[in-house]
Amino acid sequence: MIDPNIEQFKSWNKYGKEIAEVRDKLLNITTNPEYQKLLKDQKINSLLTKACNYIDKFKSKAEDKMFQKVKPDINDNKWLYIFYRNNIK
Repeated sequence: MIDPNIEQFKSWNKYGKEIAEVRDKLLNITTNPEYQKLLKDQKINSLLTKACNYIDKFKSKAEDKMFQKVKPDINDNKWLYIFYRNNIK
């Protein structure tokens, strides 16, 4: 029998990875000097920064919801890295 937590982990991990990819791509666009020169408008460029901030808020809420739904073992650290994999050194 397959452990349901393993299947849930795979699904949540894939989801977290895709969210991280979206945020990383957006951040790369936001900080690219070539693209910043195209608009030369700080107000417009700051909208992309705000979008990154909203993604960060989303990750926090998604993580909370994940823990509510899955209720993983508190000693199983792999769940901690799903939405914040790039922040771990």
